[in-house]
Amino acid sequence: MNWGLGREAFGIRPEKPLKSLIIQAENDTGDLAEMVQGSLTAMKIKPNEDTFKALKTHLEIRRLTSATGEEFADGARTLIGKYKPDIVWLDPLLSFIGDDISRQDVCSYFLRNLLNPIAFESGVTWMMMHHTPKPSADPKSKTGWNRTDHSYAGTGSAELTNWASAVCLLRSTRDEGRFQLVLAKRGKRAGATDLEGNRTTSINLKHVDDGILWEQTPEPVLIKAAPKSKKPKKTVERLDELIAKIDKPMKKSKIIALAEEDGHSTKYIAQRDWSIIAKKLKNNSDKTFQNKN
Repeated sequence: MNWGLGREAFGIRPEKPLKSLIIQAENDTGDLAEMVQGSLTAMKIKPNEDTFKALKTHLEIRRLTSATGEEFADGARTLIGKYKPDIVWLDPLLSFIGDDISRQDVCSYFLRNLLNPIAFESGVTWMMMHHTPKPSADPKSKTGWNRTDHSYAGTGSAELTNWASAVCLLRSTRDEGRFQLVLAKRGKRAGATDLEGNRTTSINLKHVDDGILWEQTPEPVLIKAAPKSKKPKKTVERLDELIAKIDKPMKKSKIIALAEEDGHSTKYIAQRDWSIIAKKLKNNSDKTFQNKN
C-alpha cells in the first residue's frame, strides 16, 4: 500500500507509485476486506480522501483459487494485460504451482518457462508469498545459519531461491508478538533502514495495536543474565584441630573416619582433600600418619 502511494516502506522507497496486482488463493473475500480495512485504519486513510482514491488506482486484488500450472499462467497473463501492474503478488506460491514443489524440473518449468515470458512481455515483477516447512524436531538445526542461508528456508527445491532475484524471510522471535524480516538474498541492495536511518538487512516488526499493519520497531536490546554465583567449595573444617588429634600413628582410613566422626567433614570431602591433610602430617614408613609435633 505504501509503495502504491509512492511512500517508503522500511526505508525502501520506490521511484514512483507502484501498481500492485495481488492474485490470491488463500483468503476469502471477508479475510481480504478485513486486511484492507485494517490497513487503511492503521494508515489513517479515509474513503473520502484523495489518498484513498489514489490507492484504489494502484491496488487490485483478484482471487484465483482453482487454476494451477499452465492454466494459472494463462489467467495471470490475462489479468496483467487488463490491469497493467508493476508488481504481481502470488499468495501463496503453493496454490498455483500445481505439482511437487520439491522437484527442480517442476519449479524450473513453472518459473522459467511459464512466468519468465510473462515478466519479459509485460515488465512486471513477481513477488511470491511462500511457506516454510514444518519446524525441525531439532530446535538447534538452524542456529549456525547466516543471513544468506535463510534464503533457502522456503519449502521445496533450491531452484526457487536460485531463480529469485531476492529473497526475504519473515520469522517470529522469542519475544511474543515480535517478528523479524530478514533480507536474505541481495538484502544489502534493497536500501532498507532501521528506525535510526542506518542501513540494515534485518527489519524488526510487530503488528500495530489498532489495525492490521506491520510496524517497524527498534533493535531489541539484549540483556545478558548475570552469571550464577558458584557456591563456595566445602572443605575440611577446623583442619588444624583435626591435625592436633592425630598425635599417634594412624592409618589413612582411621584419619578419614576421625574427620567424619568429629564433624570436620564428610567422608567424601576428607577423601577428596586427603592431599591437603597429608601435607600437614608426618608420613611414617609403615604407611601410618601422625602430626609433626
